[in-house]
Amino acid sequence: MIYLAILVLGQTLEFPTEFKGDPGQFVTIKPTKTDGKMVQYYAIDPGLSVFPAALLVDPTATVVSAVQPGNYRLLAWTAVADKPSPASLIRVSIGKVNPPMPTPPIDSLQLDIQSIYAALNEPDKDETRRSMVQVYKTCSEKSKTATSVNDLFLRLQEQTKKLPQGKLLPIRQRISSEIEKIVGTDPDAQLTPQQQNALADLFHRTSVYLEGI
Repeated sequence: MIYLAILVLGQTLEFPTEFKGDPGQFVTIKPTKTDGKMVQYYAIDPGLSVFPAALLVDPTATVVSAVQPGNYRLLAWTAVADKPSPASLIRVSIGKVNPPMPTPPIDSLQLDIQSIYAALNEPDKDETRRSMVQVYKTCSEKSKTATSVNDLFLRLQEQTKKLPQGKLLPIRQRISSEIEKIVGTDPDAQLTPQQQNALADLFHRTSVYLEGI
């Protein structure tokens, strides 16, 4: 749920912008900063192999490889005091990739929501998705008048408690990371009109992206 962002404030999991390697090469993935003692990894894109964690000495790192050149993505999580961090998206570039033809810019949040949704194997996930569309439409309106970060999360909590507990959690965590980019980590901070508008836009885009899946 979106209000999980409150619970994970202060948990850090950071990675370089991109990891690179050649086809068939072992590429080490390791965070530049983390508060957790262990990091879990999940490959979103087919063709990217992730080494079993039990075979690695460093529990915060993993090793990946791919035979075919291309751009691949991983999700990573950690936890502190049994509280999960927001999911971190890791990009891995294998080999030389021909630049794509110019296309209109696509919101990375949209791509991530689509990819995560496709990778999740949850019963009734389509029903949960439809519920999330309505919740985030309401959140878009509620955020316009939120006065502080704490007030915002109370309003969001009131809406997200209508959703099935724990369902489509990686998507909710991805959205939480976008919220933190806008409002920061201080619950007592007052929201500016610019932040209110940015939040309303974020939740509106989220509802549109979810509705379009």
